[in-house]
Amino acid sequence: MADLEYTQYGDRMQIEEGYSIRELIDILLAHLKMILIITIVAGLLAFVISQFFITPQYEASVKLFVNNSRAGRADTTSISDLNASERLVNT
Repeated sequence: MADLEYTQYGDRMQIEEGYSIRELIDILLAHLKMILIITIVAGLLAFVISQFFITPQYEASVKLFVNNSRAGRADTTSISDLNASERLVNT
């Protein structure tokens, strides 16, 4: 059970209740099933709300350009290289 601790503040006595680590673990283990159920239900509810009821505020897209690098060439890319890479992506 909880440990009672008596503390004196000036002319008053105050009773403080405390738990040991073992008692806290026993309490958590006794209610583990309920903790797991509430966690799963809250997670599923958050997922459903975010997927079906909240409109996205932004959308991202990306294009990946594939370029054939040749030995002995500088590391610069010309517009014709980018156009050729874009045609490769669309195929």
